[in-house]
Amino acid sequence: MLSQNQFSWALETKEHPSYIDFGPVDESVMSNPADMVWLNILDDNYWGYFWTNYLTSFTLSNSSEIWDLGPTPAITDSGSSCLVGPSNQIKILETQTLKGVNVDFIDPDWGNIFSCKKYLEAGKLPIMQF
Repeated sequence: MLSQNQFSWALETKEHPSYIDFGPVDESVMSNPADMVWLNILDDNYWGYFWTNYLTSFTLSNSSEIWDLGPTPAITDSGSSCLVGPSNQIKILETQTLKGVNVDFIDPDWGNIFSCKKYLEAGKLPIMQF
């Protein structure tokens, strides 16, 4: 039984592997606990409580532009490395991301496939901020 109804996860970085914690957050694994981001789950019967909140804009580290999203509902999916959303915003993210990337292959359903780890380690993936 969990002592708290929450979990935390972090994606792989150059210095650390991905991980997930169930229960209270373990701040000892964080480089800076003040950088932690909380996502509140919104009540949504259609999606089964996966909606987090509404995104209003995003920026990428390889561009000075701020792209407006609306607000647009966002879904949290820690088990996926796919970008899913409105096609016009996904096209912007795809175009900016592919600037420094050689695509390994194009999947008919998922689109451009490449090694995120390889380009992350080379510093060629833009940082996305929502």
